[in-house]
Amino acid sequence: MTRPPFRKHSPHFLFSSISSWFGRLFGGLWAVVFVYGAIWVDFRSRAEASYRDGERYLQWARNPAERTRHQEAEYLKESERLFSLQERGKLTPEDLRLEQDVLQSRFDLIGADSSAKRAYFSFRDAHRYSSHLKIDDGLKARLLEPVAKHVWREEVFRQGLSVPGEMFDPAPGETGDRRLVFSTPDPNEAALLFHLLMKKGVLVRVFDDKRIRGAVREGFWLTVPSASFWKAHETLRAFLAPDLPVVLGEVSSSL
Repeated sequence: MTRPPFRKHSPHFLFSSISSWFGRLFGGLWAVVFVYGAIWVDFRSRAEASYRDGERYLQWARNPAERTRHQEAEYLKESERLFSLQERGKLTPEDLRLEQDVLQSRFDLIGADSSAKRAYFSFRDAHRYSSHLKIDDGLKARLLEPVAKHVWREEVFRQGLSVPGEMFDPAPGETGDRRLVFSTPDPNEAALLFHLLMKKGVLVRVFDDKRIRGAVREGFWLTVPSASFWKAHETLRAFLAPDLPVVLGEVSSSL
């Protein structure tokens, strides 16, 4: 039996095949770029929104009267919406009373929550969303996240409440009287800030992820004694983000 003759392809056929292959390759690459771009935009917008929330809540911790005015305005706006629905026949008097009770309970619950606590979790979210993004809000969130937690802790202690330390979402290295003041994934930055704080007389320690079993992410956490927290924070703020307003120390004094 003779073998079938080898089929020769024309140069045009080979060029078309290569062009088709490259077309599929570049199409796939563009799809990957689009998906990653969409994720990047989403994470950036979430980080910026969380940071803005944190700024607002921290401002409320400094100025409780501002928070009260905001909540009263929101309550009035929602109440007017409910009365409008009743006037248009979309709510019965019984439904209106029920909605008003729910509204009052919701605002009572919000009013009882700590502004500093909400600021902490907002800055923490901004930090996490921006962990792989080089944006200013990410750096500022890493500076303000420990501030909000420290203010929240001071607020609870001023009220004379006895709560377990786990309530404050302790970071690696936050044990006893030590408080997180900054965290970074960069070992060089951690070493630089360590020496900077030591020169200022702050007894800083660096806790790295190698000491955490099953650590999800790499990082370095700088902790300082509670009494040195504000001095350490101001030193880092002036060095890392000098444009950040120097109003943070006023928070604890206003509680």
